[in-house]
Amino acid sequence: MPPHMQAPQAMPAGSRCVPYGALFTLFVGELLALKWAGARLKRARQHKRLTWEKNIRHVLKRRTQPFQDYMHAISNLNQVLPIVDIGLWCFLRLTKRRDAARFWGVALGGAAILRRLAKAWVHRQRPAVWDRVRPKHTSSFPSGHATDTSTLFLVLLCLAWSTAWRSVVILIGTPTILLVGLSRIALGKHYPTDILAGWLTAGVWVLGVWRTLRRQRED
Repeated sequence: MPPHMQAPQAMPAGSRCVPYGALFTLFVGELLALKWAGARLKRARQHKRLTWEKNIRHVLKRRTQPFQDYMHAISNLNQVLPIVDIGLWCFLRLTKRRDAARFWGVALGGAAILRRLAKAWVHRQRPAVWDRVRPKHTSSFPSGHATDTSTLFLVLLCLAWSTAWRSVVILIGTPTILLVGLSRIALGKHYPTDILAGWLTAGVWVLGVWRTLRRQRED
């Protein structure tokens, strides 16, 4: 058959181009939304409209006082997340699951960059109780612990959705995400809205990346 009549060969799965334009639009849109939400929260706090956050922090701190050691242990789970993230990415690469490894890298890496930029741009101060005990100059919004933990388990859930591992990820991930978020509030390191923002940041980004890369694979 002449060369000009031959059917084009399918592109290997691992050689597909990443849709950078769509991902960049998603990233910028979410960053702008975080900036808007952070500015609204800062304005609301100045006008004393977020007293319920203080009440929630006080209740959680009082109720979890006998379990402070456990709260610290749960809060410190994020220290091992980078090792877990890199280890699982290497596993996906070694097992030649290139699409999964690409999704893993874009979702986790993008979420980490997104929440750092949002922290620097919004620059919301941490709760006053925490500042008096141990002054810290890092921004409070959104919570990095809540974002990172949610991102990891949501990525795992997306990859395991059509497998028997889905139930395992849900059973382990759901209480872990909730406990990490509550521990950050109980320890006085974050406002409740910081935790909610971290969860939403992870959810919108991971699901957006998953949908974008999935649509690109289907085209």
